Amino acid sequence: MSSTEEMSRARLPQELIDTVIGLFCDDKTTLHELALLSSACLATARSHLFRSCVVHAIGYTLLQDRLSVAQRSIVPGPSVGTYIRHLKLSQLDNQLYTNTLLDLIGNMTRLQSLSIAASTIFESPFPSILPHPNPTSLDTLHISWCTVKGATALPLLHLLSAFTSISELHMVRTLMPDLDRAALIASPAWPSTYLRCLYVEDNCLFAEDLMVALGKVVDLANTPDVKLEWRNLPSFTNTCNTVLGAMNTEALRYLEITFPHISEIIELDGIPTPQHPLNPLLIDLSSCTRLESICIKLNDQFEELVDSEPFWKLMFTHLSSLPPSSHVSTVRVEVRKHHSVAEEETFMADLVELRCWSSLGNFLRRLPYLVEVEVVVFVVGSGADAVTPMVVMPFAQTILTDALALPSSCRVQLVSGQPC
Repeated sequence: MSSTEEMSRARLPQELIDTVIGLFCDDKTTLHELALLSSACLATARSHLFRSCVVHAIGYTLLQDRLSVAQRSIVPGPSVGTYIRHLKLSQLDNQLYTNTLLDLIGNMTRLQSLSIAASTIFESPFPSILPHPNPTSLDTLHISWCTVKGATALPLLHLLSAFTSISELHMVRTLMPDLDRAALIASPAWPSTYLRCLYVEDNCLFAEDLMVALGKVVDLANTPDVKLEWRNLPSFTNTCNTVLGAMNTEALRYLEITFPHISEIIELDGIPTPQHPLNPLLIDLSSCTRLESICIKLNDQFEELVDSEPFWKLMFTHLSSLPPSSHVSTVRVEVRKHHSVAEEETFMADLVELRCWSSLGNFLRRLPYLVEVEVVVFVVGSGADAVTPMVVMPFAQTILTDALALPSSCRVQLVSGQPC
């Protein structure tokens, strides 16, 4: 028996080879070398090399050509596209047509997330002759800073109706300048996409149009999780209520709201009041009867919140529009703090002076099913100076618990950390 035959019989188990290659998942040079080492290493090395793919401008055409060549290759084996799990396309102003995109995605049978950023999305001028394969593994779709062309937002509807498997949709600052509201409303609806989570950020100017468009292909009535974020103040209230009004709020289980900067709110009229016509906090939650969890995120620094008692009272008063029958059991509040290790006393003083605790406690005591409250202070800084001294946290925890004055059955936790 030749030595080659002996070596082939003594081949290592594939599971062991995969495990060893996985140790070098972030080392592209080593992965390239392993891919060329043997056929036993090729597939696993490729799965790490091509797991995430970011494509800009000219790279989009190159990626199309590369996948096309791989499909036509006489060498047996899967296409490179089958290894891509996360794909991001950006800055494609004149190339991104729905049919070509769907043709490209159809080759990526393991794709889990697709992100389209800073691009203009067109509807293809000619319909595709062949049906587009639907990547059933695709779970998350991000569309951010994009422009959707067409009077009825057809490119957006086309993509959403093709990706029926997505459960999480992120729409960030998406513009539809050519939209004809009457034509959009008159267009047929085919709600075939069922979401687990809808994330809408800074779509103030086109919020109503966006929700009408989404309602054509997305089953908004049964979406349990909604995340709303606006850094732009002017249409905050109307936009939030537009988004919630387009949905069946009785189906909501989780609601996350990121508020604009308090400085912008107070500048409207010095001290905000419920009667103010631009009051950005009057969000109607009265029909959220099945809400289970709320997350409140504040963009401001910790220091800016200390003297903002009118804001706190107003915000939690409006959140109190939750019906008594709501089943909210967990509440999370996130704030930011800029400090260093040398500022332990300042941290404690700010915590004591923070005016929100009594207003927050009044709101929380109205929730009969509440079992856990988590207040997260994200420490903004750099290096070791950005770590909250651990010796401070037990005292801060006591201050927070006493200030909220919640029943002993409710767990109160203060957490510090660095934002992602």
